[in-house]
Amino acid sequence: MECEVTAASGERRTLQQGFWGLDAELLKKGEMLSCDRDYFRKNGKPFPVVGMTYMTSDVARKFLNLPNAAVWDRDMAQMKRAGINMIRTGIWTAWRHLMFVDGHAVEETMRAIDAFLLTAKRYDLEVTFNFFAFTPEAWEGVNPYLDPRSVEAQKRFIASIVSRHAKTAHVHWDLINEPSMFDPKRIFSVPRSAQDRFEKEAFAEWLKERHGCISKLQERWNMTPEELPSFEAAKLPEPQDVNFNTSINVPKKADRCWITRCLRWICTTAGPLSLLRRSARFSRSSWSP
Repeated sequence: MECEVTAASGERRTLQQGFWGLDAELLKKGEMLSCDRDYFRKNGKPFPVVGMTYMTSDVARKFLNLPNAAVWDRDMAQMKRAGINMIRTGIWTAWRHLMFVDGHAVEETMRAIDAFLLTAKRYDLEVTFNFFAFTPEAWEGVNPYLDPRSVEAQKRFIASIVSRHAKTAHVHWDLINEPSMFDPKRIFSVPRSAQDRFEKEAFAEWLKERHGCISKLQERWNMTPEELPSFEAAKLPEPQDVNFNTSINVPKKADRCWITRCLRWICTTAGPLSLLRRSARFSRSSWSP
C-alpha cells in the first residue's frame, strides 16, 4: 500500500506499508536446516551460510514495535540478490512493549513476527531469532537467571511465540544474543555476581555437588573451619579481589589469602556457567515437545 501526501507548500511525502495474510502452508514448506560433521544441509544439499544481522533499515531495533512489511520485502529482496541466505534477528529492546507483565507476548507482537517470517520465507532466507539481548528480562524478579518468578515468565514468553511456529521450517530459536552473567547492571564483563539470595543459594548448592563435604572445600580453598564453617558461608568474590593485571603497580597479594581468592574466583566463574546451562535448559523446556 502506498500513500502520497502533498503539503500546501508543494512538499511531497510518500509512505509505504505492507501486509501479509497468514500463510501456514508457506511457512512449513521445505525441510529444516540440518548438519553433519562438515556441513549445514538444506533440502539434501550442503548449505554454506552467508548471513548477516538484520532488524530493518527504517526503525532498526523497533521493527516489531513499528512493523512495516514493505520495508522488509524491499530489504530482503536486496539481500537475496546479494547472495545472503540467512539473517539473524530478534528482540534487542523494549520487551515490556511487546509482552504482558506475566511474560506472555501480546498478539500484535506475534503477528509482527508472523509477517517477518513470511517475508523471509518468500525470499528463501533462514532466520535465527534471539529472544533476549544480554540478560533475560526479569519480570519483577530479583535474578533474571535464577529467580523462579523470572524464569517462569521467560518460559511463558518463549512458549507463546515458539508454539505458534512449531511447524515453521526456516526459523531457529536462540535464547540470548550475548549472554552476560549474572548482574544485568554490569554486562560486557567477566562474570559478575549479583550478590542476591538466589545466586548465593545456587552457588552453595553447586559447591556442595562439586566438593561433596565442607572439609574437602576447606582443604582445596586452604581455609580453616572458622573461616569457612559451611557451604553457605562461601562468599562470592568480585574481580577486584584478585589482581588480573600484572602491568600495574598494586599491593602484592602473593599470600595464602590471595591463593584462596584465586581458587574462589575459579569456582565463581565455573559455577555461573553451570547455572547458565541449567537456566537455558529450563527455558528450552518451554519450546521442546
